[in-house]
Amino acid sequence: MIWSEFVTAVESHLAVEANRRGMETFRARYIRNGVLDLQRYIRRFRAANTTVYTASDVTDEGEAQLVTMPENAKPKAFYIYSVDTELNDPLFYRYRLEVYPWNSRYDMINGRLTAIAAGACCDTSGCGTALTDDEQQVLLSKAYRFAMSPHGRNAIIYPKITASTRLLLVWEGYKYEWDDDDAITFPEEASEAVAAYVQARITRNVDKNLQLAREFDAEWQRLRLSLYRDFNETQDFDEKDEEYETLLLSAMTPNSLVGYGTSTNNSGNTTISIGSTKINWSELTTVGGAGSTTRIIILEAATVPVTGAVLRHRCLMPATAGITIEWRNATAGGTLLTSYVSDASGDDVVADFIFNGTTWAFDRFIAPANA
Repeated sequence: MIWSEFVTAVESHLAVEANRRGMETFRARYIRNGVLDLQRYIRRFRAANTTVYTASDVTDEGEAQLVTMPENAKPKAFYIYSVDTELNDPLFYRYRLEVYPWNSRYDMINGRLTAIAAGACCDTSGCGTALTDDEQQVLLSKAYRFAMSPHGRNAIIYPKITASTRLLLVWEGYKYEWDDDDAITFPEEASEAVAAYVQARITRNVDKNLQLAREFDAEWQRLRLSLYRDFNETQDFDEKDEEYETLLLSAMTPNSLVGYGTSTNNSGNTTISIGSTKINWSELTTVGGAGSTTRIIILEAATVPVTGAVLRHRCLMPATAGITIEWRNATAGGTLLTSYVSDASGDDVVADFIFNGTTWAFDRFIAPANA
């Protein structure tokens, strides 16, 4: 629903008051005030406002553009999208802008973004896997970035929007002014509540009928409370993707991020695979069989685990000396991560490992684990 349709819905509830002559400015002002009151009372009504900018709405700043924010807006997301009618689906070409440091905004204005400021690792200082020069160029060629001023009044965007593209701002805050074709963030049911708000002001300020004004005001409060209760019941389903830190976390439940497995090793090799979505895995292996033997625990890596995934492996050891446990990366002949030789105590042993993005790495040993 757009604003002009909402106003029409409000006027349908006003009945004869909708056509009362000389009241046009009064009605328009109090329809807006009623909506503002709803925004103060119900967070959802102010949480997903949108503003669309064309090239004429922004100011060129070198290779970037300066965007003036709506009053008191808290930006939640910027998108640049295509309106080229020659494309099969113009809105498919939509790119979300990522944050770029405000103190590096002149990189954007001069068209010389740096991969480090864009959030990539370009050296071997320990921040992660360094990007090659070619990888940095690819990153910067697809760099859609915005830098927000300290007071939130302006933003610098890169690249520029053109005649065939638009900038979409998703923001939270009180919206004071509406154009006829602005999309609204509240349901049609709100029109009845706003109509009661307007009726209460007309009967009190114009007709001087305080008793009837109190009745309309009570109806306004009842309908507003009903909308608030509806919001509380549906808010978990209405959150936009910008409300979540990552799509991964919004799609997964805690149980899908952790796992547990058991296995038995009386001789030979045992393979442990945690899959590609677990961030924490515990494996319990019951060890048996003869002493003076070597057992290989293979930490499988073909199904690439999540970077930073933690594996805790606990071996329930028999009271048998001379059993050698070797933990190896990926295959039976892979890199030896660590090893342990049992005594006759029967104490358990625990080894922790971390996946660094390409291979498993040994973290720490606890032996005996049940001391």
